[in-house]
Amino acid sequence: MATTQIEQTAKVPIYRMLESAVVLSWRDLVKSSRQGLINVEYGVAPERSLQYLKIRSLAGSGAWDLICEYWMRPGPSLAPASGLTFRTGHQSVALAEMLELIMQHQDSFSTSIGTSSVGLLQVQAPTKEATSSAGVCMREARLSLSNANMVC
Repeated sequence: MATTQIEQTAKVPIYRMLESAVVLSWRDLVKSSRQGLINVEYGVAPERSLQYLKIRSLAGSGAWDLICEYWMRPGPSLAPASGLTFRTGHQSVALAEMLELIMQHQDSFSTSIGTSSVGLLQVQAPTKEATSSAGVCMREARLSLSNANMVC
């Protein structure tokens, strides 16, 4: 069944869901006490679905440290593996659960970038208000995943 224009615009943007997952997992992702910056890169396939995402943190040297990556399908050599893979030294059960929810139900969210492109989202250290808003958004998504009228 085709999605109507009204249904499409009512869907929560997938970037908002990814941002919420990062915000709610912030303490697991940024180990140091200093302010941090997290980079979320996501690739969109021609059929407007996410193929992969990579989450990186800004290291002290100015380089980006890969925290984890999620691939919907394995590559031709089966590397990277499909699903979520954390790099050595990184782990977050909460992030894993949220990314699984988002990636496996991504048709419930809207993608605001074109076909066959890469999106980039930067998330700064969250405020209390941002954390609260992210919590509401994620709870709403969990409760009404099949409802296209989610509002975050």
